[in-house]
Amino acid sequence: MTLPDKPEVTAKPEVVAKLEVMALDRAEIAVRPWQWEFARARRAEIDRHFARRKLAQPALWNGRLLLLNCFAVHDGVLRGSSFETDYASFLAWRDWDFPDAGVFNIFAAAALQGICAGGALAVLQQTGNSATGYAKGAYLIADEMIKARAA
Repeated sequence: MTLPDKPEVTAKPEVVAKLEVMALDRAEIAVRPWQWEFARARRAEIDRHFARRKLAQPALWNGRLLLLNCFAVHDGVLRGSSFETDYASFLAWRDWDFPDAGVFNIFAAAALQGICAGGALAVLQQTGNSATGYAKGAYLIADEMIKARAA
């Protein structure tokens, strides 16, 4: 199956009510190099925004994470591609009401469950240092599980 050039669903609030919850047999999400125009074009604004957020929350961490930029669902299989970006760009995108509707935040426990040995579920507790509700260590733990699985 070929992935579409544009996502089939937008994350804008006006369509969230139309989103459908569906059971999937599996997800196949590739990580591919991709330059996010939002992050490139608004780099200075993003850096200022993150600096202000960090003043209010000094332990905020500008780590790396993955966002989805293309996907399709067919016969119970979610296929898509994701790209790596910095947390500052993600946070600005989220705080500024998702100005790029072609990008999706898909980080969830289901993604962790898929990479754990034997299908085990990794559960993380949020600290007070998180701006999004995710534990700072979640990305590090996921990265270590991926490395362990590849070894």
